Amino acid sequence: MIFTFELEKEQIKISYRSEGGYLAKRNAILLFDELQKAGDVAQIFSEKTIFFDCYNQTVCPSDEYQVLPEGDRISVFANGILAYEGVQKYFHDVLHGNQLSAVRAKASAMYSDANRFAFDPQGNHRVMFYNVLWDNTVLFSPAERNIMASLIVREFAPEVVGMQECGTRKREEQASLDIANVMKEVGFLEALMPKVENNYQNINCTPLFYNPDVTEFLDGGYHWYRAQNPDAWCMDQASKSLSWGRFRSKKDDNCFIVISTHMCTQSDEVREAQAKEACELCDSLFEKYDVPLIFGGDFNSTVASKGYRYYHDVARYPDAQEEATVYTSQVKSYYRRPELDMKLWISMPTAEICDHCSQESIDHILFPHMPSEFRTAVFGQIVNPFALAASDHFPMYVDFSF
Repeated sequence: MIFTFELEKEQIKISYRSEGGYLAKRNAILLFDELQKAGDVAQIFSEKTIFFDCYNQTVCPSDEYQVLPEGDRISVFANGILAYEGVQKYFHDVLHGNQLSAVRAKASAMYSDANRFAFDPQGNHRVMFYNVLWDNTVLFSPAERNIMASLIVREFAPEVVGMQECGTRKREEQASLDIANVMKEVGFLEALMPKVENNYQNINCTPLFYNPDVTEFLDGGYHWYRAQNPDAWCMDQASKSLSWGRFRSKKDDNCFIVISTHMCTQSDEVREAQAKEACELCDSLFEKYDVPLIFGGDFNSTVASKGYRYYHDVARYPDAQEEATVYTSQVKSYYRRPELDMKLWISMPTAEICDHCSQESIDHILFPHMPSEFRTAVFGQIVNPFALAASDHFPMYVDFSF
């Protein structure tokens, strides 16, 4: 099925195939909006059809894109978040003086940050953590953002991703677009825990998802923090938990444990108490399994707060940001919530990126226990307009080997 937007005055059409999925639709809308705002400058595309003749969304993503102007048609080929960023930049540059010409390029060349490693892992393993923002009113586009989160995970292809804020608002309230369903569509299964108990519907708000093509889930567990803020409402309390999973990589047969956590929002004293609980669990897991532990998520703690300091200064957990030898992101990890643009009817950012503000970050990746041969190559935060429109936290990942 083909959908078309038309700028009648400029006689410009923008079309996309439904097979291109969400990315084709979103980028057709974004381009339509930019051309509409460009006014007379957009006449360079007059009497032309820009056709997002996209690769099928089931094809593995790539950062490569093509733009082919031929007569009254400009064909666009892309299949991936970064590839579409390249497409948007191409049309923006044409509007600002570049020549309308054929191009075939890799979007990763545009980046000097963690985006450039999307398709070029710097270690044998990649693990991601991501607070996906559970707000469920129409203003915050919860179902759409579930799709966006899944596409980010698909693009950066970790073996395991630990999420936070996956309560009922991200799950059954979104029907077929439940976060677990959309993750399954991009090839990731939820690591189901044997027992989940908290004070709000026993929903796991800190789930782990893994790619079964490259990773085997061996066993895992769930812990609802005993230390809680008594003044917080029950759903807030229920989300303050951790999930752990032991995984075996099918690439090299190595095993490791991933722990996803979300800590108290309001009280540094409660966060410190939760950190003590988490450290006790980490010690017991290492004693039982003797494999590396990767611990991450939304700590609600800057590096100066008691919660983080307990991990770093008392328990002596190395921080991926300090350990990475190839690249370390330096941006703040959280921002104002994205909102539904009532004109475009897609989720859009409401904030600007804050470079070199990593000391304000509240999302972290730590290594409670790691062997001497463990090497961290990249601590990356996925910073791009798409991620800024998908949640109020940037996804973060670590590339490592051992």
